[in-house]
Amino acid sequence: MVRVILTRAQGENHLMVSGHADAGPYGADLVCAAVSALVETWRLGIEQGHAGTTQCRVETGRAEFWWNAASQPRAEAVAQTMTAGFRDLATSHRRFLQFEERAAKE
Repeated sequence: MVRVILTRAQGENHLMVSGHADAGPYGADLVCAAVSALVETWRLGIEQGHAGTTQCRVETGRAEFWWNAASQPRAEAVAQTMTAGFRDLATSHRRFLQFEERAAKE
């Protein structure tokens, strides 16, 4: 199962994507392909400067993104769009993807 955890705090926000959907054979897993497309689009936006100074780390089976919604409005706009995609995928493919949103412990 893919787990997507969005943690919102006063300062920095964090999104972590980890795991594998196992919704189909390796190379033909449409849920993993959709997750990968969202992650890579977000990463591309960061690298091309569309998301401000957001930071990311993407590796096989895990991706993490950090941004400050208050000081980085472009990053927040990208984050809202991408998390909408993850939420929708979690709704339509709940056996393979779990989306969780939580407030950070201050």
